[in-house]
Amino acid sequence: MLLTVTQAVKVNAIVSFGLWAKVLYSNLMLGGAKMKAGRRAPEDTYQMSAERVKPEALAEVDRTQRIVNNDIENVPYGLILSWASLYCVARMLTPNPALITAQASLVIIFGCMRVGHTIAYQSALSYARSLFWLGGVLASMGLGVVAIVAAFML
Repeated sequence: MLLTVTQAVKVNAIVSFGLWAKVLYSNLMLGGAKMKAGRRAPEDTYQMSAERVKPEALAEVDRTQRIVNNDIENVPYGLILSWASLYCVARMLTPNPALITAQASLVIIFGCMRVGHTIAYQSALSYARSLFWLGGVLASMGLGVVAIVAAFML
């Protein structure tokens, strides 16, 4: 099934919101992990005291911080490429449903790969995490290619 620009806009909006919610969830997880490890701001008196912190809590802060860092390194750029490629396909003089469908499909793949990356990272699944990361990067690259192709069809 080939998509229209209107449908692609809906896909981009849904995936963008979903990724924002996933990033928010990761940040909330980090806050909770820091609280259990006594790593929040000193005035946060409700956190675990340093003498009661378990080593597992410190390891969880490190793992969750890495998830958040990876999101910061990948999600914004993927979303920029998502919306830039959508803009380019929407501005083509002659709509190309196959290119529009490719754009929307790559956005969905990118979103799924980022969610999968977080789940694999939380579960300490190294190879799966790497595959999800690579899938997200390839989807982002595909979005860049779609943008370039569409830009030359304006």
